Amino acid sequence: MLIVIAILMLLLVGYKVEVPPATALVYNNIWTGKPDCVLPGTETLTPGLDRILEKEVSLRNEAQDPKKVEFTTKDGIPIEVDFLIKRQQVGFPGMPNRLEDFDKTQKKLLKEAAIKAVTKITYKDRESVILSRHIAVLKETLGQHTYNELFQDANLAEGDSGKLNKIFMKKIEKEVNEELLKDEATTEWGFWNELDLENINLPEILRKSREQSASANMAGKAIADKANAAGVDPTVMVIADALFGFLGSNRGGGK
Repeated sequence: MLIVIAILMLLLVGYKVEVPPATALVYNNIWTGKPDCVLPGTETLTPGLDRILEKEVSLRNEAQDPKKVEFTTKDGIPIEVDFLIKRQQVGFPGMPNRLEDFDKTQKKLLKEAAIKAVTKITYKDRESVILSRHIAVLKETLGQHTYNELFQDANLAEGDSGKLNKIFMKKIEKEVNEELLKDEATTEWGFWNELDLENINLPEILRKSREQSASANMAGKAIADKANAAGVDPTVMVIADALFGFLGSNRGGGK
């Protein structure tokens, strides 16, 4: 009997845990399942009653620089977007930068965010799942705009991809960040998220194709102008240019 009592006493005696700066510890009560959180400092947990779910939840900003991602505009034109996740941080939008500046209510909100980050998703996979939400919101937002809204003076039919409208790009960036505030990554997973749009362009293979098309159009126009000036059928001029080019290359190769 005394042994049983001794074991129970050991199980109920609290032990201290030290939580490092800029981290949080999330645990739950094994009987009720209710989770709780410890911010940086010292806390007493009860063995046999409190179970640690995540020992070190980072409270720092964990920015990401993803690879370029391809999306499609409202009018079906593929575009390549280079963006930066400038904020991926456990917490809530607009929170203070330093923990010592948090009031009691803000600390409660921070604890709730840390608990969500551990219990609503697999915490170690946070980078990939949050990136997926950024991509989804970007896709939805960009899909509401046409290519010509993004690029000024574009004429893809003639090989002119136009010039990126950076003012409009910033407008889209603002729209995306507003949507991220309402996204589940913020409301359900406990992360404050923001991104920067760095650049938007046609995918490289399309860009080269357009450039080649534009060069071909310019060459064709030059031949047509030359033929008209000489009073010759442009088709004949094309054949003549090709023939002279062929003979010239043969002469050069025979030296």
